[in-house]
Amino acid sequence: MLAEKHGRPGVSFSREALEFLRNLDWKGNVRELKNTLESALVMSRGEVLRPEDFDLTVREKGSAEQPDFLSTGDYREARKQFEIAFIKTKLREHGGNITRTAAAIGLHRQSLQEKLRELGIQAEKE
Repeated sequence: MLAEKHGRPGVSFSREALEFLRNLDWKGNVRELKNTLESALVMSRGEVLRPEDFDLTVREKGSAEQPDFLSTGDYREARKQFEIAFIKTKLREHGGNITRTAAAIGLHRQSLQEKLRELGIQAEKE
């Protein structure tokens, strides 16, 4: 129903995505679940939704562990790990398209390309 509403009737969920969603504590909040599903449908480009297609805040909610960049004691290393995780997530959300990703995160395309080189990230088109 949501998939059809957003013009994505062929989209399905991987077993991992269903397991991921089942393991989250929704506290009876159906609206939160609906918004999470809708966001993943709109932002993903694949025909099968995977756990990484869900918003980073939802994925962090599903993990009791803190992100790796919070575990390090060095500010520069934590910042680098955050940038890598953030940029990879945003690239996935935009199907590997550098121009759309740059616009979404408030950078010029050339600045994002420089950051990708600096961090050793390869943009993969879907």
